Amino acid sequence: YDNRDLRVELIINNPGQTLAQSYNISTERGNSLRQYLNSQGVESRRISVSAYGNTNYQKTETRPQAEVMVRFDKM
Repeated sequence: YDNRDLRVELIINNPGQTLAQSYNISTERGNSLRQYLNSQGVESRRISVSAYGNTNYQKTETRPQAEVMVRFDKM
């Protein structure tokens, strides 16, 4: 299956003590995922990381402590 025309967006939310701490952790996780995908053959130019820290995160009993969402779009 040829998927070279797909773009991958990694959306990372992470609750934390402060906005800066949450953002930094989200950014680090996103960059680690980007490196992994790149090592698996996904070109870096096709991967974007959206790190939101805790700004978009609403913790509930059924939601995990942190989350990563992956969105695929046509280029």
